[in-house]
Amino acid sequence: MAKKKKAAPKKAAVKKAAPKKAAPVPVTRAAFAAADEGTTATVHAKFDNANAGVSDFTATHNNQNPKKLSETGDVSFDGVKHGDTIEVSSDSPGDSTVTVSGVNTNPTRMTAKPGVHISDFFLVL
Repeated sequence: MAKKKKAAPKKAAVKKAAPKKAAPVPVTRAAFAAADEGTTATVHAKFDNANAGVSDFTATHNNQNPKKLSETGDVSFDGVKHGDTIEVSSDSPGDSTVTVSGVNTNPTRMTAKPGVHISDFFLVL
């Protein structure tokens, strides 16, 4: 009589442990206050093919504190936060380009051909 072979024992299913969640980073009062104060945004207006002093540029943060330029240059605003607007108005006999640095905006740049007026705003993201 032939001997019966014993069946190999079944391997137990190995259960993988779920990855541990990282502990939340505590927000300090200083970090919260700094975020609440906003940051500095710099508006750069560039006028090509126009003599200095003949262009007219105005930038305003949230309809307050208008700043003016009559030639290529920068204006800065402090306390700029998410959801704020930076309004710009520009007249130039040459090409105009307006950009904002220090914050993310939509749009990221505005341009106009000679003699075309810019009257729009940047939305801070």
